[in-house]
Amino acid sequence: MVLDYLGIGQPDPNILPDPLFQMRLNFPENINTSTDEFADFVVSKPSLLRGKGLLFADQQLMVDKKTARLVSAYASDDESTFRMGYAENV
Repeated sequence: MVLDYLGIGQPDPNILPDPLFQMRLNFPENINTSTDEFADFVVSKPSLLRGKGLLFADQQLMVDKKTARLVSAYASDDESTFRMGYAENV
């Protein structure tokens, strides 16, 4: 569970306070992390582009210029850029 990190009754300490607050608003009870709604929340394009991704790894994507360009490219359209890149590498 996202809000019960490692069974200690507390959220993952790496999650920033703002997304954690938003997560609690959107998913007030037990969070089902397998839903599309949760996936859309976690991979929020506006948040990623501002360097405010849910996870620390997401936040780091905008720190480096090379990965920031890639994130911007993938977030700029209807996911066709991602699908093409994925298809080429699978």
